[in-house]
Amino acid sequence: MQNILFRINELSKKEKANGLTVDEKQEQQMLRQNYTETFRGSLDSI
Repeated sequence: MQNILFRINELSKKEKANGLTVDEKQEQQMLRQNYTETFRGSLDSI
């Protein structure tokens, strides 16, 4: 989970500085979706 969050932040910083390629934008969307699903899944166990 930490590595997903790290990569999301890395891509976010790059997007603000230089913009992202189409592949990077797709990766960012996939990572955000994965992170959100994992986070919500952890809340279900509470």
